[in-house]
Amino acid sequence: MEKVKTITIGMLLLIYLVSCSGDDDSIGNNVYIQTFEYSTDKGKGLKTVSRGDKVLLEARTSSSANASYTIMMFIEPENQKTSKNWNFNKNYYSQSYIKEEINIPENVPSGAYKIGIVIQEIKGENSENFLSQIDNLPSFARRIKNIEIR
Repeated sequence: MEKVKTITIGMLLLIYLVSCSGDDDSIGNNVYIQTFEYSTDKGKGLKTVSRGDKVLLEARTSSSANASYTIMMFIEPENQKTSKNWNFNKNYYSQSYIKEEINIPENVPSGAYKIGIVIQEIKGENSENFLSQIDNLPSFARRIKNIEIR
């Protein structure tokens, strides 16, 4: 019975950590985002970008010496995804500096979008014991900003 109670408390703690919302979230300390910026030829960090603009995403990340990690940069609709929505997603592996130029198509639906970066540590070890898995959760970090595409 004590084991079930411990597992339940562990799962509730895990759900709490994963469900916390925010623009800058992180779990663990093996990966983190030093900088994340986006710009167009009109300036940096604008809240509104136009169809046809080129958006430059730049990020500097860091990890512990032996960690492998995947990075996903994205621009996606804030609301429900449909076949008419446009989005950009690209994955990178264990890079400390990323610079990506994205062309916003002329026919992209206008509206609220999220622009961001997510880093997820890739762990090679696997464990049968749930409690030891809680101690070995992969590190995670993200930064998300809201933009309007017109």
